[in-house]
Amino acid sequence: MKDTFNLNEHVWVKLTPSGRKRLKEDYFDLCGCIPSPTKEVNGWSDWQLWELMSRLGRYCKIGFGPHPFEPTISFTDPNESESQ
Repeated sequence: MKDTFNLNEHVWVKLTPSGRKRLKEDYFDLCGCIPSPTKEVNGWSDWQLWELMSRLGRYCKIGFGPHPFEPTISFTDPNESESQ
């Protein structure tokens, strides 16, 4: 495992219904329309770390829910290991 991780690198998370709802609400507030769904493969969605925290980090509260994504974050694409 490497010692550093750049904020521009990608992480994979599993969004919760609350997270999907927050993304739609924020997009609607900004653009006035409902966005197309976030691309997910086997429940995992791909984000640059800075964007994930920028868009959903404010909804993460220790001990309080509902959380925008499940607590397990993958630093490698979990779908690649499933397809091999």
